[in-house]
Amino acid sequence: MAKSPNGVGQFSGKMGGLVFAVRSGQQIVRSYQPVVANPKSASQRLQRAKANLVGQISKIVPYQILIGLGDSKVARRARFLRLALNNATASVSQSDPSIVTSKLDVNKFIFSEGALVPSMSVSNFEAQRNVINVTLARLGGVSDADFLSSGVLFVATMLSVDGKYESVFYRYVDASEFGAATSFSFTFSHVNEGNYIAAAYIAPFATLDGSSLRARANELFGDGADFAASMVYNPSSLPVVYGASQYARQSTYTSE
Repeated sequence: MAKSPNGVGQFSGKMGGLVFAVRSGQQIVRSYQPVVANPKSASQRLQRAKANLVGQISKIVPYQILIGLGDSKVARRARFLRLALNNATASVSQSDPSIVTSKLDVNKFIFSEGALVPSMSVSNFEAQRNVINVTLARLGGVSDADFLSSGVLFVATMLSVDGKYESVFYRYVDASEFGAATSFSFTFSHVNEGNYIAAAYIAPFATLDGSSLRARANELFGDGADFAASMVYNPSSLPVVYGASQYARQSTYTSE
């Protein structure tokens, strides 16, 4: 109901489809616009579905592997979310318009950015019931000096066959682990015994001066096969560069 605050014919409040107000002595009348606390237009529903998916994926992606995306873990995480959101897709179900599904293809993940050429590739990537087997191979045409001063950040994502991302594994591998061989194999253990899809990624890693790669990796991530989760990376303080992560292989495991 509209009321006259001064008794001289000026009103404030709502009457029917109109809203009355007094501003600086002037009577203002506008159409009533209800406040929508939870707007659900088609575009908003699609965007929310993508944002929800990307947020769920971000929860299982360790910030340590986002090494090429920013100078701090907050910046890295923000950049990863923006890139993932740009690459995600969403659609409304044809059979039930109330259902909106979102998807981020495994080959659309971006864990690092740069221009470094990798010295290793994935020659074998096999998903099995409790392990993922990986074999890295030295790329042809890479000089001994470049190969011995480089390494890779290997990342593997695991998702269920219905597209739900479940876990992320990561490992740093440098050329010294190859020894005199041309390939190097390792495994990731997991507890999922059902059907799943695994995807592999490589982010090249090297020192600018071409030396002390193992020492630098230890400084960043700690000694051993896996990165130390407590380490914080400051790229401005170390002569390290990273290349763009590359989609390497995909493998599907189907339980018998």
